Amino acid sequence: MTCSDHCTLSGESVGQIIAQGMDYIPEMTRTLINLAMRIGRQTYLGASPYERTPERRDYANGYRQGEDSEDANGYQ
Repeated sequence: MTCSDHCTLSGESVGQIIAQGMDYIPEMTRTLINLAMRIGRQTYLGASPYERTPERRDYANGYRQGEDSEDANGYQ
């Protein structure tokens, strides 16, 4: 996904929707929610990740996986 002043779906995401139809909706929803949280975090902090600015309000220490999350190897 690309995010600037306007967020748009990438060609890859559109291709997934076309190929998988309604089965892709949960994955797409997860991706959109994560993007919205990332944008909200950057807005609150006043800086992008690893960016140091005088306007920066606070610091963030990475992400935490949820209880039902799996890592890249499929482990919970």
